Amino acid sequence: MIWVFKTSIDSSEDIDKATALLNRYIQMPNRWNFDLEDCDKILRIEHHGPDILTLVNALKDCGIHCEELPD
Repeated sequence: MIWVFKTSIDSSEDIDKATALLNRYIQMPNRWNFDLEDCDKILRIEHHGPDILTLVNALKDCGIHCEELPD
């Protein structure tokens, strides 16, 4: 499943924090990416595991707003 999120990522510090978390939660390489040129600072994640909310909450705990966009 591909999840699409609107984020508040707007600095290299935010990118570093998000990258560290994503690499920890998403074990397969190239399964997530940012589109920071989009006005919603899009994060796309390909994830088939059951616990995507844990990752979203971890991003929020680091100060990064992350909101799933509707299909």
